[in-house]
Amino acid sequence: AIDAVVSMSGGASSVGVSDRFDDLTASGVPIDEAAERARSYRGPQGYDPRRDLARMRQPALWVFGAKDISNPSSLDLAAVKRLAARGRPFRWILLPNTDHEMTDITTHEFDSSWVEPVRKFIRGTVPCP
Repeated sequence: AIDAVVSMSGGASSVGVSDRFDDLTASGVPIDEAAERARSYRGPQGYDPRRDLARMRQPALWVFGAKDISNPSSLDLAAVKRLAARGRPFRWILLPNTDHEMTDITTHEFDSSWVEPVRKFIRGTVPCP
């Protein structure tokens, strides 16, 4: 049995959407525009976690970097928020200056601000709603 889930840097978009976003940002498209364009991607989707996430009963915590150019954090976060609004026990952390590797893009240092909240979540001292 799985007691809880912690997802780092993504996990709520299809592989196709995530790959499209990655391709767009790699070609120089800004993150916000790439996310908007990836949202309307209609090509091959690969694995799409939506059904599995909708069935989850375990508490889950997502940690996203807003400056992630590999995965569409804004799209993933929107999906997680929709599922939470429908009763899934989901929480999230959005790190405003952090990339996919949890590095702050302004300081170029590892952003460890998420570590203690994740520890508390795992210990159960930060319950999901």
